[in-house]
Amino acid sequence: MCGLTGFISTKKLTDKQAAKRKAIYRALLLSMQARGFQSTGQASITDSEVIIDKKAVAAEDFIKLKTFKKSIGKDINITMGHTRFATKGSISDRNAHPFVKGKIVGTHNGQVFDFNPKIDDGHEVDSELIFNAINKYEKLQKALNQVNGNVAIAWINTEHLTELNLFTDGGNDIFICEIKELHTYFYASTSEALELIMACFYREPKTVLQVPESTHLIITTKNEIIEKALTITGYYKTTYDFDFKRANSDRMDNDDEISCDNCLQPFNYKDLEWNGDFQAYLCEPCWKKWEKEILEDKQWKDLQHKS
Repeated sequence: MCGLTGFISTKKLTDKQAAKRKAIYRALLLSMQARGFQSTGQASITDSEVIIDKKAVAAEDFIKLKTFKKSIGKDINITMGHTRFATKGSISDRNAHPFVKGKIVGTHNGQVFDFNPKIDDGHEVDSELIFNAINKYEKLQKALNQVNGNVAIAWINTEHLTELNLFTDGGNDIFICEIKELHTYFYASTSEALELIMACFYREPKTVLQVPESTHLIITTKNEIIEKALTITGYYKTTYDFDFKRANSDRMDNDDEISCDNCLQPFNYKDLEWNGDFQAYLCEPCWKKWEKEILEDKQWKDLQHKS
């Protein structure tokens, strides 16, 4: 589970407007820390460049960095923020989002399984496969059908710096809220974050809308909104319902075996270690390894101690 948040502005802002936009985004990024505290990152896009800043720290520490304070001034048109709770890949600055793959810069909430060699140029984090695919294939539908998993993604193409792309499939959500006073659309992984934070800044309630599932939503700096419905067949939609009989013949050759979502080795599903929070099927060795890494993480220990 990770957190996505960010914004796109459709006009150049005054200093006062930019300061308020920054305050709202800062609050949203902090609210996403509950979804991931092991790393925080963002990509800030101007008319001509992409500025990436990411660290293996919680959002509450990230916003104190000098680089954060400089990266969301009034010359920024788009910002994509991310908070990470690691599932695959070590906790490091390198493995924090966003990822840059060719002309694609993106952030992801979800998990990717069954690593497809067609889109794997060597990765440490499963999310990288998605942006490899989007970079490789011209058509988004073809790209996403190369990957198995569940996704909520925000990305930009460096050849089109005026466009913010959003997409969800497999049960992970993205919500958006337009603040007309700031000529800005904000987005986040939860509607509650947007509703509660906007209520702190505005007396009148603001409308929060959900990005439709399996729909490619494009918002431009010219205030254009484009929706493209996609047919995604490469994904199986995992849920919290524990369904061993899910329809995916490539992964289940018989009634007794399923492949581990981490090491991909087959094992008897009766011996399954089920990690419901991350919707993953893990064999016992992979579960023990994942559990050990999490429990040894200092920030996790501190969080448990506080609670």
